[in-house]
Amino acid sequence: MSSYRSLHSIPGKYLVEAWPWLLKLPRPLQWFRREPEEHRQRDIKFLLHLFDDVKGRMQSNDSAAVAECLTAQTITNQTQNGMTDLEIAYAVSSPFGAGIET
Repeated sequence: MSSYRSLHSIPGKYLVEAWPWLLKLPRPLQWFRREPEEHRQRDIKFLLHLFDDVKGRMQSNDSAAVAECLTAQTITNQTQNGMTDLEIAYAVSSPFGAGIET
């Protein structure tokens, strides 16, 4: 995954960055969207799987099943924070991803 991020995070790598008007093309003609959108769907599936795992262990009422962590705290305060499951999944994974990339 890190090779994907380093390979695809080069500024100006994509034609659409130089020519943003390409985003105005009808969606079927936006050939440049396919790969990043497929990668995003894989990320969403993976992150929601991890989120659901923690949430499921929290609902099992077994205090030893889940340690106190950022994800558990954020799930507990989800309505107060007004965040969706996907937003929480991305938010709590960001520090981990940042640590890996450094």
